[in-house]
Amino acid sequence: MAHPLASYQLDSIPCSLLSTVKYVEICAKLIDGVQEDIHELITDTTTLYIQGDLKGYDDPVVGYDPASNFRDRDKTLNEQIVVNWMNLFEVHQRVRGKEAGIVCTSIPRSERYFTVKMEENGKMKVYNNTNNSVNTESTKVLQNFLDYVGLNERRVLNIREASKGAKYRTYFADLQALLLAVDFRVFPEMFEKVFLKPTLVRKGDNELMPDGSVKPILRERELPGGNTWTPKDLTYLYFVKSSPVGNKHCPHSQCFYVPKSGVISKIYYQLDELLKNEENAVKRMIREKYFLSICEWTRWSDYFVNDVDDVITILAIRHAFSFTYLTPSEKVIKDKLDSIVKPWVEHFASQELLDMEPEPEY
Repeated sequence: MAHPLASYQLDSIPCSLLSTVKYVEICAKLIDGVQEDIHELITDTTTLYIQGDLKGYDDPVVGYDPASNFRDRDKTLNEQIVVNWMNLFEVHQRVRGKEAGIVCTSIPRSERYFTVKMEENGKMKVYNNTNNSVNTESTKVLQNFLDYVGLNERRVLNIREASKGAKYRTYFADLQALLLAVDFRVFPEMFEKVFLKPTLVRKGDNELMPDGSVKPILRERELPGGNTWTPKDLTYLYFVKSSPVGNKHCPHSQCFYVPKSGVISKIYYQLDELLKNEENAVKRMIREKYFLSICEWTRWSDYFVNDVDDVITILAIRHAFSFTYLTPSEKVIKDKLDSIVKPWVEHFASQELLDMEPEPEY
């Protein structure tokens, strides 16, 4: 059953009158109904950020299932999503060219070493994936953040149902995506530029093997640990390493910026700093180097659809504006963030009123 607050939403926030630059973050599946609005946002001053590991079909370590934002279990919906992504890549290439680059704001799961679990008592804990031990320092930071933003145990129990399919666990991938977007602006050396060809692969499509033979691209493949991957009867969106010369006339091929291996440790440090209940350099960087450096910020989100990441991310951005004196421009940004959060707070409050026991009659 879907969470009562589950929704896809395109949020835009005006940031600075001194800039003409736009940032567009795509952090959810590209379902029908939003693509035209997003296409209109792609101009010659737009930086496009997309959340999702850019997998090819030749690396068993990262696996062969595309990132969740690039697929769906339902065959009809999956076809819509992958086609919408291809259309967006085509629009971006036509407007910005092959060299401008789309920024990938996702780190492969194989490199993530912390997992957050929403416990049955309404608490959240940060676990180390290597030994399943609790990281007490990060857990304390996270719990203090939740208390500050009003996500008490009852409300965490409410929102955790959005992550039931993931067994109430999350990597906070959306928070990582936010920090990677900021880091691309401030620390571009954390990324490498690669030329990729977004490719739709369907049943019956073949690849040429080194020995000259031909095999189906979508075939059973061995995974680490002795498991076997079996493709479903779906269209798969892959990102194939290529070159500008070899794909001169391809309308989708272009440069992408992907995080370098090993940057996850810096992201985890920044995540803790962002969630701390105090002003610090990471919060200031998000305000001044990211939001105040552009004229408009837009994010495509899936609130409460299959996790709580988008919700925590918006609350975390708002957190960056909560421990210092705000300029008029910063206040506008915070007010817009408040307007995104408001329906959630009202829902929690109404649910709590309904759950109250009636006064005894005398």
